[in-house]
Amino acid sequence: MYTLQGRKSGKKKPSLYRGGYPKLTKVETEIFFLITKEHLTREQIQLRRQKSKRAINFIINNLKKKGVINGISENLPGGGPTPSSGKKLRLHAQEFNIKIIYKGSRYKSMFNAGKILRIDDNTIRLYENVIEVYSGKSFFGDDVGMITSDSFEYWNRFFVRLEHELKVVILKERKQNIRMVNAHYAEVGNELAVNCNERGEKIHVFTRDDGKLWFVIDNSFNLHEAETVHPETAGKDMRDVVMKVFNEYRDGEALLPKEVTSALLNLTRLQEVQVRNLGIIIDLLIPKKPEDGKNGEKGEKEERGWYIG
Repeated sequence: MYTLQGRKSGKKKPSLYRGGYPKLTKVETEIFFLITKEHLTREQIQLRRQKSKRAINFIINNLKKKGVINGISENLPGGGPTPSSGKKLRLHAQEFNIKIIYKGSRYKSMFNAGKILRIDDNTIRLYENVIEVYSGKSFFGDDVGMITSDSFEYWNRFFVRLEHELKVVILKERKQNIRMVNAHYAEVGNELAVNCNERGEKIHVFTRDDGKLWFVIDNSFNLHEAETVHPETAGKDMRDVVMKVFNEYRDGEALLPKEVTSALLNLTRLQEVQVRNLGIIIDLLIPKKPEDGKNGEKGEKEERGWYIG
């Protein structure tokens, strides 16, 4: 397994700069990993790095010339979905709050200078005892667990790199000083999002308890996304609510709104007929009081008494 960089140890870890591989630039190394480890397409790499198609193609062609890759898929992200399982998810807009365990003089001087860093498309803000990381990355997959796991694998490597760049300690066993405070989970190519974007309509749903934004329809990068964005429950909301509801519609297990309206109208008409028929039956079953005979005398039926049957 190749690593971009690692902690110093007695035994050197293999890297792309050793072991017979041609020397790659920093950007080439990062794109090499996106292709071989994360299996991203050209378009996904372009989205991940927020670079032009021409720039990505240039780097990929260099990797081919150096012989480290043979080819790369041309498929669009989320292409060829099936109604239930083929929809692609995208995890993005992650934010991390990191309490520093140890900081050296280099970090202190950078903090005093008020620097805001850009490392691997991520924005890093420095505070006296805290580091904030704003992700510029996207992670694609078929389910919430997969993309969350892939993101954490990336972030573990990134935090090691961050320690090296800033000369700090932020990773330590049994320490819970790194907290993800925000993340957006989006279903790419969502049918409702496509419809809303074609009509120029926007949807924003807020929670009742804390009033925070919970769900949005977005068209970032022309991906037609339905996103769960609550900072505490976005992943669970996508897995247990949004995907479940839309998959039921796709599989025909749930009625569309117009079908629900039609069913309610038919039920109302049926109930009206039933009530009318019930009234007729009641009128037939309940006996009527006989009319008095002439000269104030009771009718003949009253003398025999009242009964049914």
